[in-house]
Amino acid sequence: MKKSQVQVCPFCQSMHSALEDEVYCSKSNLNADIIKSNAFYYKSNKLFSGKHIGRLTVKMVFNGYQYLKLGKHDTMLTDRNYLIINPGQEWNSEIDSEKEVEGLTIAFHPTLCKQFIYASKTSTRALLDNPYNMAAESLTFFEHTYENDLFLRQLFLQFKKGILRQTNDALFFKELKFTLLEALFHKHLHTGLIHNRIPVKNSSLQKELFKRLGIAKDYILANIEKDLLLDDIGYTAALSSFHFLRLFKAVYKKTPHQFIMQERLKKACYLLKNSSKTIDEISIASGYKNHSAFSRNFKRHTGLTPLSFRLYGSSYSFQSSNQ
Repeated sequence: MKKSQVQVCPFCQSMHSALEDEVYCSKSNLNADIIKSNAFYYKSNKLFSGKHIGRLTVKMVFNGYQYLKLGKHDTMLTDRNYLIINPGQEWNSEIDSEKEVEGLTIAFHPTLCKQFIYASKTSTRALLDNPYNMAAESLTFFEHTYENDLFLRQLFLQFKKGILRQTNDALFFKELKFTLLEALFHKHLHTGLIHNRIPVKNSSLQKELFKRLGIAKDYILANIEKDLLLDDIGYTAALSSFHFLRLFKAVYKKTPHQFIMQERLKKACYLLKNSSKTIDEISIASGYKNHSAFSRNFKRHTGLTPLSFRLYGSSYSFQSSNQ
């Protein structure tokens, strides 16, 4: 295997780091050059990734914000979440930031996914008798952002360090990928417990409604600076405003308005510490209509004015969104 090096994809111009296996860029065709990459590390304040239709993929950022379009739906990556993209889904992403944003895109080879499914769902006796079989089905997840946790952050950091060290060790990255898949799979099972909060008995209907709520929540994240209306958010999930409100509160244990206010505050805190924007500019970028409303709300939740927070920092922490 060739030594890993950061380069630019000749088809879509997205940055990547060549590691292992074969990943075709969606801008190429089956007869074009193979992009030998399965984990991409990037650091940029201006970056546009053209449309991809790829493998099972995980995307995350270590800092800042990255906008993504997933099929027809919008979402936003922050340092508090990650996104799972299922095989065959079209996506593209963009970074437009004053400060450089660091992120990862990790793609999983279909063979590795089928090996994982087979090992996870097969008895020990069957694994001893047929250790090299593979599952017939593909590994798929609820396709939306998930809340990050300490264990996953450590895994993502190991990917980053391995890429930056130009680690020429296929075993190291394959072990990391199996560990990451296992963590994502268990989190997916936990998510199944969360969608049981939806007050319907039919399991398929629960999953469909949970999927729609995830689309709506991601729409909020991608448009947090805009004037968000309940009817418009419900429309993205193909739900009436009342039905959406009731389901959102049941699943996430907060109303859409409470979630929006929390996310606006998080964005304001980030911009205050990581940009040279004025307080007025930050209030607008965070979705507030005027400076005074922003300052009142900010102090009510953090105990500091926006200017004091910028100058002296804060130990204020945000509660989980119960994903």
